[in-house]
Amino acid sequence: MSSLYDILGISKNANKKEIKRAYRKLAIKEHPDKGGDGEKFKEIAKAYQVLSDSDKRRLYDQFGEEGINQQTFSSPIDIFSMFFGRGIVPVQQQNTDFIHTLNVSLIELYKGKQIKINITRRRVKYPAGINTDNALIECKYCKGHGIVMEQVNIAFGIMRQTQQPCTKCQGKGNYMRKGIKVYKTNKIIRIKIRAGSKHGDKIRFAGESDEQPGKPPADLIFLINELPHESFKRIENHLVTSTSITIWQALLGDPINVTFLDGSILHVKSNDIITPNKIYCVQGKGMVSYGNLYINFQISFPKQLSLDEKVLLEKKFGSDNTTDSDKIYEIKQSTLPQMQRQENFQQVGCAQQ
Repeated sequence: MSSLYDILGISKNANKKEIKRAYRKLAIKEHPDKGGDGEKFKEIAKAYQVLSDSDKRRLYDQFGEEGINQQTFSSPIDIFSMFFGRGIVPVQQQNTDFIHTLNVSLIELYKGKQIKINITRRRVKYPAGINTDNALIECKYCKGHGIVMEQVNIAFGIMRQTQQPCTKCQGKGNYMRKGIKVYKTNKIIRIKIRAGSKHGDKIRFAGESDEQPGKPPADLIFLINELPHESFKRIENHLVTSTSITIWQALLGDPINVTFLDGSILHVKSNDIITPNKIYCVQGKGMVSYGNLYINFQISFPKQLSLDEKVLLEKKFGSDNTTDSDKIYEIKQSTLPQMQRQENFQQVGCAQQ
């Protein structure tokens, strides 16, 4: 799916002037009345509305499409008309849902959690005989549009009509009836995060955001933002971690203690020798019961062995390798002179004399 930046053909650092220029060019090209693609025309209009609005653009940059799904958008034709000054466009006055990011740790998502938050929101008190249906009076100057047409003298008697917000109603298109009071009130919200919840999940509280005269209260939405964990990574419903073990644990098949996400100790065991750089699975120990835990074992090799350890290895894994050579050459870790990059190491071998 193309990003809104790709739809307008601009970079993520584009300024408002560049956004406006890109929209102008594409909107004219894809307008349905001019033989353009109607669906592309809608996409272009939505991209312009989001990226030209700093608040919507911030939500989109942070959360993608999820962040703007609850936003209010004008129709593509209305945007085109407003942009090119063709006719009066009614102002849409709908309550906008409030989206709040909730930072949650991985362990809290695993166990589940309940959070209490004290919120402040606007509420409306209507006098007797007034409710949401009759709370607003249409502005007679702009006829409820919130926009008025003005004649502007460009030069040499040439006039041009432009749209301006109505100064009488401050672009709202209506007035609030007398006696209506708008006040602030506090409320404790209890947010229940279910065990296994994931990044991007929404927790919605219907009607718990701000209220405007003549409109029902908007919704309050909490968007879960999963914080990174230092030892575990989540992939869908699975968990991935890495732990260090000794060479003896890898070879002998003894139980291995793995510290789990919640701090508990898991005792795991392989019936086969644990191989370096291989992933091992513990079924049912992911974020939920049908998720798994995947472990990458980092094997720590000792720098040297005691005599008893050598005897033990010889008994269990020893071989009959012998040599007819009069001399055995000792090898040690080293570096090649004047070779610092891996790609310079080409077909270098060792030869025995």
